[in-house]
Amino acid sequence: MEVHPLTANGRVFTIFLILGGTGILVYGVSTLIAFIVEGELTEALRRRNMQKRINALRGHFIICGQARPGINFIEEMARIAE
Repeated sequence: MEVHPLTANGRVFTIFLILGGTGILVYGVSTLIAFIVEGELTEALRRRNMQKRINALRGHFIICGQARPGINFIEEMARIAE
């Protein structure tokens, strides 16, 4: 029973309030479980860890390409570093 008697409208409101709250809770839990199961959480943590490692790098160059311009750039950087 309720603390005090409810009207018919009060009972209907309480029923919808309980059903709505339960529905929102179930939706939230299922979304969280899907997030974990689908690997998005793992992927997000992996990306975060990789970004930390990249941010910690100092004095590095990323060279894209292995043709003659890339080789020339590597040789030039090696001469500068000496």
